[in-house]
Amino acid sequence: MVYGFAKNEKENLTMSELKHFKILARDILSLNETALQNAIKQKVFIPVGEAK
Repeated sequence: MVYGFAKNEKENLTMSELKHFKILARDILSLNETALQNAIKQKVFIPVGEAK
């Protein structure tokens, strides 16, 4: 699970957190459209806004 924090709630990421976020970003960005839509349907990802 990934949580977002306001900058005033948490300082910079630790080296370990940064390493894991880079791995997560790589994995998420490698998803094709079908895999992304399936993740949304399964509520693995929850859209936070509509593209305009």
